[in-house]
Amino acid sequence: MAVLGVAASRGTRSGPTPPSTRARCGVQTTAWWCGDCGEATLDGEALVAREQAFFELRAEVEDVSSPAEVSEIRKRLGISQRPAGEVLGRGPRAFQKYEKGTASVSAPMSNLLRLLAEAPPPPRGA
Repeated sequence: MAVLGVAASRGTRSGPTPPSTRARCGVQTTAWWCGDCGEATLDGEALVAREQAFFELRAEVEDVSSPAEVSEIRKRLGISQRPAGEVLGRGPRAFQKYEKGTASVSAPMSNLLRLLAEAPPPPRGA
């Protein structure tokens, strides 16, 4: 099949491994692949999956909180997503996006969450 006049085929391939990372890589991606240069055009679910894989890889490489870690810390603190975003100053939908993997967690937010996770619980009735 031709896409914009260039031979292309739809299929699944494993992505490249970034140099000098210890992170797991090679995300399987279904896309339209250019027959000339090998570039991919992603759509729908493949695009979302690739973006989520990027956030997980970034979390591992830059040592920031992953979506699962954000969710675990927030639940351990006993606070729902909306209040967490409002109290920590990132907006009412921030934690929904962090935990779903549609937004990456900044290093300062990651550090704050990790500090909160290590803090002793407040006394009962306080």
